[in-house]
Amino acid sequence: MAAGDTVYVFIGNGNGTFAGPATYPVAFTGTNNPILGFTVGDFNGDGNPDLAVGGKPGLAVLPGTGTGSFGAPIYSTISGAGFQTAVAGDFNNDGKIDLAASGVLYLGKGDGTFTQSTAFLAGVAGFLTSADFNSDGVPDLATAGSGLTSSSPVATVYLTAAAANLAPSPPSFEQVPAGQSSPPQTVTLTNLGIVALSDLSVSTTGEFSQTSTCALSLNPSSQCQTEVTFAPAAAGPQSGALVVSDNALPNPQVVALSGTGTGPGIGLSPASLNFNVQEVGTPSAPQTLMVSNPGTAALTVSSIAASANYGATNTCTTAPVEAGSSCTVTVTFTPTASGVLNGNITITSDANNQAGSAQTVPLTGTGSVVALSLSPTSLDLGSVIVGAASAAQTVTLTNTGTAALGITTIAASGDFTATNTCGTSVAVGGKCTITVTFKPSAGGSRTGALTLTDSAPGSPQTVTLDGAGEDFTLGAASGASTTASVSPGQPATYTLSLTGLGGITLPISFACTGAPAESSCSVSPASVTPGASAASVTVTVATTAPSIVVPPASGGRDLRRMKSDTTRSAGGLMSRAPSNGVGLLVKASRRARLASGHQNFPLVPSASS
Repeated sequence: MAAGDTVYVFIGNGNGTFAGPATYPVAFTGTNNPILGFTVGDFNGDGNPDLAVGGKPGLAVLPGTGTGSFGAPIYSTISGAGFQTAVAGDFNNDGKIDLAASGVLYLGKGDGTFTQSTAFLAGVAGFLTSADFNSDGVPDLATAGSGLTSSSPVATVYLTAAAANLAPSPPSFEQVPAGQSSPPQTVTLTNLGIVALSDLSVSTTGEFSQTSTCALSLNPSSQCQTEVTFAPAAAGPQSGALVVSDNALPNPQVVALSGTGTGPGIGLSPASLNFNVQEVGTPSAPQTLMVSNPGTAALTVSSIAASANYGATNTCTTAPVEAGSSCTVTVTFTPTASGVLNGNITITSDANNQAGSAQTVPLTGTGSVVALSLSPTSLDLGSVIVGAASAAQTVTLTNTGTAALGITTIAASGDFTATNTCGTSVAVGGKCTITVTFKPSAGGSRTGALTLTDSAPGSPQTVTLDGAGEDFTLGAASGASTTASVSPGQPATYTLSLTGLGGITLPISFACTGAPAESSCSVSPASVTPGASAASVTVTVATTAPSIVVPPASGGRDLRRMKSDTTRSAGGLMSRAPSNGVGLLVKASRRARLASGHQNFPLVPSASS
């Protein structure tokens, strides 16, 4: 206990009684300055509990010996009203026991003396205690009693923390020519807290740099300095930040930095151009690159060049670009090969006070090839009877390129027809089918083409079409006549030649019709199967001898008149044959289908004199 200027220590007997007190006088400076309060802690770091006593003002530590006695007081020079209640603890986390009393923090030096720190709440009177209220490993403080903001009893908890302050905030930077550096501006970091700033680091962003005297930690009430320099690489307004990271809240502490680089500047928008997929050899739609001058002086653009596969025109090289103005570059992509083709636009100017300064804008595009394959590339539809349709055959179209294939038309010529599943476009890697049929309109070899008009190089593409029409021809044999003069009753014989077309192998049957009255006709053989060479066919017209016919009872014709008629016609009784002679009808049959051909020959028999 303490009374007046004396500390009384009672040593326990271990049975609830105490030995007579040992007294330790404490002499604070000034008159009428009694001891107001005390607390216990190892303030000199020797492992023994010590006594800290305070007056008004005054602070002294009686170092414990560990045997129940205490040494002579060790005094610390402090200001303020002293304390009545106090608690001990390592409030700044430096391994040395501190004192908190009456709203003031006294930081221990580890030798039994203290320095007075920033008040955590100056003027607070009342009860005081300490505990780790937020579980961060650092002791906090709580007080109860009348506070500064209220005369009513209050309880307040003070969490121990570091507090950082940066000044000035922000520092001032004048205009600096692009490519040069400003004089350094000093920013001071002060630890306003009751614990040390730790894990301290300092950095800058943007076109600002720094050098700092700040170490990894900064004790309470201490300061360190950081010099910040502005070195704009480009003309125009620039921004950045000074960033201080530590254990203070909020973390990090950020000071906004700004400055202006003077001289001609350059800005490019967008930062890159992407042309996506473009067919090889064809120009893309143009894209626009904006060149702006954010600087403080006119910008002179000396040249603008595009790399291979790209082209550029511009409005920038004709006159200087004034500060705050802009010009445009129009870029196109004409790929010369398939695949990804990267390039760039290079703009040479006096930007940022640097003659010949070059800025580039990346360009990218993909060249695509429109290509197709046809399989097969020719079709033989075989031999088909004239007028009949063949079995269908197909051609497969495949898009082998790297771009969609546009289809304009697909058509077949000659005796061939085509349908398809291709539509107007075939996707990359896609396939479609073209179906072809053959219906010969004449006998013999027939040719045509399947023609595709599309977007691929070399359009139109063709597929050769072949087929044969199965048919035959019938005509007079070589050297044979189609007219004959015979006496009445004598036959007229004609030799015809039948030739097969298109490899026809069907049997051809013959019939003879149209013989005049008093005559008949026959064909030998009755059928022929065409072969590699022509086949002979003999047609015989048989006539009857003249005779006397009894005239009818009335209206008859006498023999003389009849003879006269037959003589006049030079054909005997066969003069009644039609003027177009004997008609020969030839038919060919195949399975259920019937194909026929008709040959009409003027087989005209006449009477001999």
